Amino acid sequence: LRGHTWSERISDHVALTDDASGILYLKMSIDVVAKTSEDSARVSEVFKHQASLIEDGDGLVDCRSYASGDVVMIDGILSGLVVSQVESTAISLLVSIFVLFLLTRRLGQSLVVILPVGLAGAWVVGSMAMLGLNWNVLTIMITALTIGLGIDYSIHVWRRFEKNRSSGMGVWDSMREMYATTGTALLMSAGTTICGFMVLMLSPIPVISDFGIVSSIAVAFSLILSLMVLPVLLAAEVRTSNGP
Repeated sequence: LRGHTWSERISDHVALTDDASGILYLKMSIDVVAKTSEDSARVSEVFKHQASLIEDGDGLVDCRSYASGDVVMIDGILSGLVVSQVESTAISLLVSIFVLFLLTRRLGQSLVVILPVGLAGAWVVGSMAMLGLNWNVLTIMITALTIGLGIDYSIHVWRRFEKNRSSGMGVWDSMREMYATTGTALLMSAGTTICGFMVLMLSPIPVISDFGIVSSIAVAFSLILSLMVLPVLLAAEVRTSNGP
């Protein structure tokens, strides 16, 4: 109980009806510290369970119990953000596939170009689990961000490869020329982007620092997969389409 006088302390936690014949509401305060999203989820679940016990098992008549507070509110926000993350990721993938289909006019090649991007998103989520990084209001958007960054790299690689092929180059000559031109440019571009995100790691705020780490990992994975996996998939797609 907090306050300077007894009446102030009571008024913070108990409110009576206008005629003072009954209790309008009764507030119980419990101070807890939740350092991670998992802690917030556990504390919120315990509070909600205890509120249901008060409502169902203590014999109170016409009583409603609610769990509230910062921890419960943060848990609710993160739960909603997880749903939003799944929806935004799915929408990003569908829109990317549609745009690629408009560019390539071939569904198979569109899926080939988007596959490394999807793998990059999965790798980022796995890396967060391995490094013990928690989901927060910033890192929750990382999968959609990975798709946005990775699709650019993949399109650059695919366009250069297709341009070389249309000029009469063979598969491997097209790939070597792509690495010498577009690959070098992407390497420098991704390097500057990673350095920019890594600056956020110097922030004393853990949420921003974690976002800097995750974003740097996302850019690195997008670059690696677009330069190492996508060319192999494109070469395999050409061989499948044209035969051995």
